[in-house]
Amino acid sequence: LIVQGASFAGSFTLNFIGPDGNILPSFNQYLAYPCDLNYNPVAHAQSGVIQTFSNLPDEPLLVPAFFEVPGFGKLSFTADNAGAGYVPQGQSLDVLYEIAKSRYNSALAIMNQAIANGYTFSQGLTNQMNQAQSLLNSATASPAGSATRANYAMQSLQIGAPASENVLLEYGRQKLDRQGGIRPGTMLSTFAYYESREGQRYRDAMNPLFNGAVFFWSWIWGLNQDGTCDFYDPGTVNRLISMGKTIRGHGLLTMGAVPSWFPANPTFQDYSNAVETYSSALVRQYPQIKTWILSNEANSSYAVKIGSLNLQPEQVADVTKAISDDTAIQNPNAKRIINMAGLWSDDAAWNLGNTDPRILASDDFCRLMTSTGVGYEAVGLQAAVDVLGHDSS
Repeated sequence: LIVQGASFAGSFTLNFIGPDGNILPSFNQYLAYPCDLNYNPVAHAQSGVIQTFSNLPDEPLLVPAFFEVPGFGKLSFTADNAGAGYVPQGQSLDVLYEIAKSRYNSALAIMNQAIANGYTFSQGLTNQMNQAQSLLNSATASPAGSATRANYAMQSLQIGAPASENVLLEYGRQKLDRQGGIRPGTMLSTFAYYESREGQRYRDAMNPLFNGAVFFWSWIWGLNQDGTCDFYDPGTVNRLISMGKTIRGHGLLTMGAVPSWFPANPTFQDYSNAVETYSSALVRQYPQIKTWILSNEANSSYAVKIGSLNLQPEQVADVTKAISDDTAIQNPNAKRIINMAGLWSDDAAWNLGNTDPRILASDDFCRLMTSTGVGYEAVGLQAAVDVLGHDSS
């Protein structure tokens, strides 16, 4: 949060040059955020490779950018000076270079702390970190603002980005082993891109760490007009179960999501009928899935608008009750979950300044579900975690 009374005399220049000399592609509408709560942007995007910002608070800021690192993937990376941020004092920052440096230094700090506590890392991973550092050193020695510096920075990211993920994984596995493994009753979860085109690389990394649930993504836009559903092949579910994974069906009621053929301005009855048809078909199609999330983030800010249809909390509760009742009929042994958009602190941060009475805190949403007669066995609370510049839940 920006400290009340802070000076707004800060400025800096951001250079978004990529390895080819053109602007680094980025979807971000805003380009600078306070380090301590990066929900409220303080600098807005302009046009051009070089962008100068003034009237900034003199406190640490970070700069996100969304782009693809060849061989690793397209995701949001963050230049945050390894967590320290950049206090705007008229300096010029090469964003791609700062991202590569921030990510490497964050991973190196974790690695060094782990080694100081008696943990070890594989020689292959150590070599990758050294290669990333060598390329980063070449970027540092290159002229500021040049495509040469950006090219070395991208090469460093190509090695350093996956290496930094593996620093966390190797450290995490050893720490769990030292503590006697995962405590009984704990269920770690990962997403259905476990089965995506990143497939084998992701499974190799996740299998040794995740011994619990796999989220099986099931969005309503897989619903066809004839009532059938296009989802993952049932063989995928059976294979994961044979591997000892627990499948958690996710998002029977996914607020804000509708199929492509859905009318632009549906009535509440249109929406209710579609969701109930979809959820019933899904639970019926996968009887081997024993846990279903009835509603996903239905208490949050993006949940209340479907086309021109503004849903009231009571309408959300009515649809959820219908889904819950039908799930109990289709699969009497299934456990039903109400999944929330976060803990109270996350709600407060996400909806900072919100006055819309339709957006409910997690506990109020649970009270509404209970008073409406929604049957459920558990509550899910998800929180956003920023791990080395990658947002995950």
